[in-house]
Amino acid sequence: MNHTRGDRKGLAQNAMRPKFILEPCLYRQLKQRVSEFFDETGQSRQGGIVGKALIMLGWFALSYTTMLLAETIEMRLTAAVSLGAAAAGVGFNIFHDSNHHGFSRSKACNDTTAIFCCLLLGPSRFLWQQKHHVFHHRFTNLHAWDDDIETRGSLRLSPDQPHQPWHRLQPFYWPVIYAAATVEWFFIKDFKQYFTGRLNPYLDLPTMTLAQHSEFWLTKFVYVVGFVALPVWVLGVWSALGALALFHVVFGLILTCVFQLAHMNDVTEFPHLSADERTVEEEWAVHQLRTTADFAPDNVLAAWYFGGLNFQVEHHLFPGVSHRHYPALARIVAEAARDHGLPYNVYPSWRAALRGHMNNIGRLAHPSGNGVSNREAV
Repeated sequence: MNHTRGDRKGLAQNAMRPKFILEPCLYRQLKQRVSEFFDETGQSRQGGIVGKALIMLGWFALSYTTMLLAETIEMRLTAAVSLGAAAAGVGFNIFHDSNHHGFSRSKACNDTTAIFCCLLLGPSRFLWQQKHHVFHHRFTNLHAWDDDIETRGSLRLSPDQPHQPWHRLQPFYWPVIYAAATVEWFFIKDFKQYFTGRLNPYLDLPTMTLAQHSEFWLTKFVYVVGFVALPVWVLGVWSALGALALFHVVFGLILTCVFQLAHMNDVTEFPHLSADERTVEEEWAVHQLRTTADFAPDNVLAAWYFGGLNFQVEHHLFPGVSHRHYPALARIVAEAARDHGLPYNVYPSWRAALRGHMNNIGRLAHPSGNGVSNREAV
């Protein structure tokens, strides 16, 4: 359904958000079982990844320094590739956990760490939390409510999004869009959302405080100094642009090819919201099971580097828990899903999940393409 800006203006502000109306029976059971797990093991729900964080930050710093000081083009470009991978690792493991308050038991530590990561990586913390916490986690795969499936028309990632003529070619050009993701995010989308006060054409943003305005501009200033001005000053314009372009290509591809695979694939669903109703006849936890998939659960290296985001089902159900616990929580969630006769979507590998994502992009390239499911919500 093609909604204009006018017919959904202010939905986020006027209490018209979708509601999951069924009793949270599954979620209550899951929370009880997870609480029992932590009681029995004596482990803390938060923290436990400081060592990994230091490794990621050291990798980032070494790659950045090498990119600036390398004496050969080959070494500079190799460092740029390494820096892109390191930036994604910082994003997955430190930025993501701290913003969800899973990095530490201390709120102050989490907030400080999240701000520090924004200075390194470039995004607005306020805008990302609105996009990710408020809408993506609550309204996963719901058109107009989940900003992760909004690409400003460049790709069709949901069957409810209007089809455009160029979408027929999206099976071929989607890697280009993904490769440009971080440049578009940090230098275009953040500023557009900031100045328009809208997350996307459908959703208004809440009014920012003075502190949030100040943090936005501080983040952008520090990032421009560190990732535009300083490289240009040290390397010269063209050498800097070449290295930074390669850095962003690697960074963007890795980020998108982890976050997007868990929700936009050929096993997850895209529930349809009718124009005049905002209720979903399902409990929120069941919705998460239907719209989310894990991948590569037995790949220890992938789980380490991805910050547990290959256990996306567990992350959506328990976002405030440190990602180091996701493998254990996965067994609990899988058992509960079986007990309730519900799907528990898992791809055996990252490559299998990527194929599922490409399959969905291919289906939605056609005007009649509906992805894997277009379940009605009433």
